[in-house]
Amino acid sequence: MLGFVAIVFNAGLAIVAARDLALLPGRSGYTVRRAMPEPFSLGEPEEVAVVVQNRTAAGLMATIADHAPATLRPEPREVSGRFDANGLLHLSYRTHSPKRGAYRFGRVDLQVWRQDGWWRRQVKLPDPQEVAVFPNVVAIKRIQLSLRRGLRAMAGMRRARPPGASTAFAGLRDYVRGDDVRRVSWTATARRDRPVVVEVEAERGQQVIIAIDCGRLMTAPAGELDKLDHAVNAALMLAWVAQAYGDRVGMMTFDDRVTNFIKPERGAIQLRRITEALYSIKPEYVEPDFGHAMTHLALRVGRRSMVVMLTDVQDPEASRELVAHALRLAAVGALNFIQASQSSKVQSLMPNQKQLNAEPSVLAPKGTNRRDALWQVERVARSAGALYEGLLEKDGNSPLLPMTLPERMDADFRGTGLTIGKHPVAYHRAELDKLGALRALDVGKLRNGSLVRIAGWVIVRQRPGTAKGFVFLTLEDETGVSNVIITPQIFDQNRLVLVDHPFLLIEGTLQNQDNVVSVKAKYVQPLSFKVAAAPSHDFH
Repeated sequence: MLGFVAIVFNAGLAIVAARDLALLPGRSGYTVRRAMPEPFSLGEPEEVAVVVQNRTAAGLMATIADHAPATLRPEPREVSGRFDANGLLHLSYRTHSPKRGAYRFGRVDLQVWRQDGWWRRQVKLPDPQEVAVFPNVVAIKRIQLSLRRGLRAMAGMRRARPPGASTAFAGLRDYVRGDDVRRVSWTATARRDRPVVVEVEAERGQQVIIAIDCGRLMTAPAGELDKLDHAVNAALMLAWVAQAYGDRVGMMTFDDRVTNFIKPERGAIQLRRITEALYSIKPEYVEPDFGHAMTHLALRVGRRSMVVMLTDVQDPEASRELVAHALRLAAVGALNFIQASQSSKVQSLMPNQKQLNAEPSVLAPKGTNRRDALWQVERVARSAGALYEGLLEKDGNSPLLPMTLPERMDADFRGTGLTIGKHPVAYHRAELDKLGALRALDVGKLRNGSLVRIAGWVIVRQRPGTAKGFVFLTLEDETGVSNVIITPQIFDQNRLVLVDHPFLLIEGTLQNQDNVVSVKAKYVQPLSFKVAAAPSHDFH
């Protein structure tokens, strides 16, 4: 009798197990695709999404293991989730790319099972993909916010420019009352059958050469990346900023010889050329030959240029060699300045540079503040004179106190119009939170008609002649920009505050129509932040 019961029990278990297995989809019918950055960015944490689809798998539990390159440091290696009612499974994991180069993704392993089920079915889904890790393009997107002040004027607005500045063609727009008739384009007017004027902007255009040392010392690690990869990321960002402002950008790489030279040019094609060259740079275990590199620059660069050298000089002999060759070339006028990174021995600028523009542009080495770097620069480039020649210095550093945060940012904005540090408003976010000021990123999430309070740096003031006295402001904070509408009454009551103060607190009604978000101001208050800011771009 007991034997019969055992047979029936085991048969029942087999039937239940067979039924559970039959309810699982077969190995066919699955499709997989990846959504990932193109290309990956060096040193940046990024997300890879995996989407698996099979209508017969709706509601099932699943785990995937993507065969991503181990060098990209995928984390976690296994991710679990559930297919939705349409048979779609969306899962993601993070990667971090510490090395440039080409990599290959393999298959995706998938396990599916019913909740509280007995069986799991494993499926191998082939999806080979070739990917590349390029220099950090994500960092470029971060600084676009700072460069947004350089956008062209909107149609109907005219850019105020400093007296005596040369101009360059920026575009065409419709004529509005008050425009200079000398700027009317009669050819475009005849073609469009309405008055059209030429829009101009202040002409920019210096020449920038980026020199990258690919020698032995640049192979040393510096955090998660090696020094050469840090230099590659910095070079790409500098090239992008220069290109965005209309400068000609070139690049040279060298070790004990010059390995590559890209002639300075403007435009997106040049930036792509530099990006591809940076992607393929490799270090060599040799000592860099600064004399050969400087001589090559002197022969190839025929006009005054700003040269940024990314290197790491640690021994005094190499430092003296770099300084000697830099000063020799400065006498010919071939260089504007040379900057060495991560070195307490070399921070050299050319003579007659008037505090070097360097107040803003010298990046002080680790452990050295800007004033010490500038002091050491002047000691190299200028003689102490007979009176102070015998004076003994304690450590060779500046007797002045280190620059404060407001002084550093003021130097950045005066010299370059932007800062590579935090946004000025970010330093005061705690104060703004106490005042109830929202971030620009959060304003667009509110309903139309809400009473809001925003704060930021005024980057654009506009007062079109056709707007019947209305003024339009653009406020920028560390997350984005907010548009503000100032009525004629509010402008008359707060004229000096609106025109003169760089940082404002605005309270008003949110207008959100068709995803066009603005704030109609009811109350305006100046913010006395002790942080520098570049002047706004004002149109009239």
